[in-house]
Amino acid sequence: MNKFWTTARFTFTKHAKTKSYVATTIIASLFIVFMLNIDLVISLFNDDAPETVAVQTDSDELYGDVKQALNDIDAAMTLERFAGSTDEAKAAVQDGTYSGFLQMDIAEGLPQASYLQKEQTSSPTAESLNQALQQVKESYALNEAGLNEEILEAIKAPVAFERNWMEQPAQTGEEMFQARALVYVLIFVIYFSVIMYGNMIATEVATEKSSRVMEILISSVSPVTQMFAKIIGIALLGLMQFAIIGSIAFASMQLRSAGSEEESVVMDLLGLNEVPVDTLLYLLLFFLLGYLFYATLAAMLGSLVSSLEEVNQAVAPVNYVLILAFFIAMSGLSAPEEPLVTIASFIPPFTPVIMFLRVGLLDVPLIEVLLGIGLLVASIIALAFFGGRVYRGGVLMYSGRSGIFKDIKKALRMNRS
Repeated sequence: MNKFWTTARFTFTKHAKTKSYVATTIIASLFIVFMLNIDLVISLFNDDAPETVAVQTDSDELYGDVKQALNDIDAAMTLERFAGSTDEAKAAVQDGTYSGFLQMDIAEGLPQASYLQKEQTSSPTAESLNQALQQVKESYALNEAGLNEEILEAIKAPVAFERNWMEQPAQTGEEMFQARALVYVLIFVIYFSVIMYGNMIATEVATEKSSRVMEILISSVSPVTQMFAKIIGIALLGLMQFAIIGSIAFASMQLRSAGSEEESVVMDLLGLNEVPVDTLLYLLLFFLLGYLFYATLAAMLGSLVSSLEEVNQAVAPVNYVLILAFFIAMSGLSAPEEPLVTIASFIPPFTPVIMFLRVGLLDVPLIEVLLGIGLLVASIIALAFFGGRVYRGGVLMYSGRSGIFKDIKKALRMNRS
């Protein structure tokens, strides 16, 4: 047991001191802080000065109606009558005196307009003006047809349609949206973490083989002990990285909310201000189980290669399976009750992602959750037993790769010899 923890500690400290690990932790922490406060970052570059639009029209009534309609759409925007020539208005827009130049008149009883802005870009100002003019046009058209506003509102009003459930939903529409956004983010965490740390283990094994360090190690520590010590060492490395990033994110939220009731727009949108405890526990559980499953596979496949150049090719099947699970999860975000999602949640390679999706969005019976976890744990045990035998023979293989199945058979033969 001492050799196991010595190897695990060595794996942990070796990677924790690398520049890539430190850089990844710092960059990820800065990225999370940036995303949590992106609304503040955007506000730094926004010009808070009110938009002023020059207006040229011969109709006082049209000007007043558009101004009133615009006030309901964007109260911060200002319309200003312009008495100069069109060239003078263009010069004023060019030098920034006005945000744009609006020309309006009435043709055949209905308003029409043209708008001039400095650059050919999408403009919220132009959209607001368009909406205001549309409302005025509808009002004028009603008057021309002899109808009133009440009739127009009745025509526009949505049909009376009431939805009822025989079983009361566990979440409101807003809660469901926040749960879906939260699960979406956490699925990404599981997906990228398992791929990153799984590849790290495979690279670790391949590096030791290519440098012939493995031949020295197996003389003092059994290959199976090495494999699981590396898996645990990398797992502790990942948990420490998450703890650092999470602590920095939490500190950022606390600093922002200190002395102010304003909260992060992103946090509120994703429902991260009040994350359910059971969701966090499920996240930790499925992350660890998913990591153990894929890390064991990655260590086994990494033991079959003889150089770093072959690592990506060796672990590609693992990544493909995880990518498939990710795509099923993405489709399941909008329909988590679909049969495909339900069935996939009980298939061990997919369980860490898909079952977490279901428990995050649905009221899944506890027996189903336990069944999925039980199948996953049983698969990890079986994979550990089989992977350990392959690993014991694979670390002694230095010939070129001849195919994954042939390499596994060869490693098993070497293990028996």
